[in-house]
Parts: sequence; structure tokens; C-alpha cells
Amino acid sequence: MNGVTTAWRLTLCGAGLFLALGAAWQTGEQKREFESERGRLDGFLSGGDSFSILSIPYAAVVPNHLIKTTIVRFGKFPLFDLRMRVTIFRDVVSTVLSARLGDFGSSITDIGIPTMDGPVMGPFKNDEYLRMFFNARNGGWVQDLILRKSTRSTGWLAATKVTRGLMDNQIVIFEDMAQGFEEEFGKPAWKA
Repeated sequence: MNGVTTAWRLTLCGAGLFLALGAAWQTGEQKREFESERGRLDGFLSGGDSFSILSIPYAAVVPNHLIKTTIVRFGKFPLFDLRMRVTIFRDVVSTVLSARLGDFGSSITDIGIPTMDGPVMGPFKNDEYLRMFFNARNGGWVQDLILRKSTRSTGWLAATKVTRGLMDNQIVIFEDMAQGFEEEFGKPAWKA
């Protein structure tokens, strides 16, 4: 009788341990699912890791003419209360535009679509360096844009770099260069 009782006790302990481990696994799985859903909800409320850039169409840039730009959003979440300040580096650094991105002929200030019309800018010289400061609910980022008039083709070539963070802690989150930029002008000389 004593051996049977011990066997039952061991069986019950094993079953209890199995159930406890199963409950812990289920709790861990539910916790991961909850955290994932919470991250998705936070992303929709704040913008998550989405960001935007100012894009200038290749063929649109003509010296001494105004050009229409586009705001392009990257990421899966909308950007809320998006603001942009554009500075241009010439002899002196000067701010040329500061605006909420819903002010360009639309009532949208929350950018949920992939692209929207940007500001009309220019005229540009043959070699320009622009820096755009973006701010939204999910934080801020900086875009550097180098525009150079191509001698080999009819358009302008652009190089873009987007960073997040402050001074020594900047992280490059996006970099793009027009085809032929490096062959004609070398690697972009990004300013500090």
C-alpha cells in the first residue's frame, strides 16, 4: 500500500509540475502576444518607427525655376502632427521654410498615406545642400539632401541621408543616392 501511495504521489507531482510548466508557457505566450499587440497599438498612436523625407523629382529641377516637392513616408504607421523646417547651406545657413505638413493645400496634418504634395521650393543653384528637420509624435529626425546639376545628363542628381538621435549618438536610418551620383561627383560630403 505504501508503494502505491508513493507512486500516486509521484504521478500527481509530475502532473502538477507538467500543468504548472504548461501554464507558465501559456502565460509567456500570452505575454508575448500582448506585448506585440501593445507595440502595434503604440505605433498607431505615436507613429512607431515611421519617418518621412522631402523628395525632389529628378526631372523637375530646372535652374532658376520653382519646383514642386513630395513628402514620402516610410514605415507601416501614420505620422501625426508632422512638422518640417528646411535650411539651406550657402554662404550662410538660413531657414527657407518652416511649416506643418498639412498646410500645403490640404487639411491633412496626419500622414497616413505613402506620399503627399510637399512645398514648392527653389530656385536652386547648380550645387545645393539642404537640411530638413522633421518632428512628429514619434520624435524627430534629420534629412540631409545634396542636389547637384549633372553635366552628363539633363537632370539633377541627389543624395539623401536621414538620421535619428543627437550629435554623437546619431543613427543613419535611411540613405539613398541617385544612379550616377557617385560616378560623377564621388561620395557625398555630408556636413556635421
